[in-house]
Amino acid sequence: MKGLMLDNFYKSVDYMKIYSFLLVLLAILLFLNGNDSIWQAVIAVCHVMIATASLSGMREDAEVRWTKYEISLPVKRKDIIACKYASYMCGILAGVIIAAVITFSAYLIHGNVLLADGFRDVLSLFTLCIGSAVFIGALFFPLVYAAGASRSDALLLVSIVGGIGIVAFLTWLSNNILGPGVNYYLKIGFWWAVFGMAYILSYCITRKIYAGKDI
Repeated sequence: MKGLMLDNFYKSVDYMKIYSFLLVLLAILLFLNGNDSIWQAVIAVCHVMIATASLSGMREDAEVRWTKYEISLPVKRKDIIACKYASYMCGILAGVIIAAVITFSAYLIHGNVLLADGFRDVLSLFTLCIGSAVFIGALFFPLVYAAGASRSDALLLVSIVGGIGIVAFLTWLSNNILGPGVNYYLKIGFWWAVFGMAYILSYCITRKIYAGKDI
């Protein structure tokens, strides 16, 4: 299990370097002028791009036919899938930590310029970005295991558009169905419950697809 996790990490390193370069540029701009739009872009890069870097390695799996070798290892197929999902969640967690550090640093430099509504601004933006990342992964894994890793680039693009679209729909749904009268933190709880259920459901579907797939 540890070896599979490390394999997933090493395959994503090159992509993380590219995203990190973009992130550093945006962070410098943020620290210089404290623009709210740049802050939002930084948080989006932290959560979505850093997390999806771990998905980009699936194309390499197809090129070197890693999947055929992977199933010959003394691990069960369900463990292989569990490692993929755990690695992706580690990517999301890394994005959260980096985003929190940058946000706190920007706050120390510019004060409340970025946080008009205080902590709620941070919580709302982090929730939306984490949700987008979760749904991207929840869509990508079953699609790539059903269609094949050779199509991973196209499926990643579909998953990014789909994940962001789902979050946009849920935003509309929570605003119109739950209404403005519902407690803010209850809405946030609704979001996190949906994220968790979607990720678990995706894992179950992917595990079932992979269990019955002839590699």
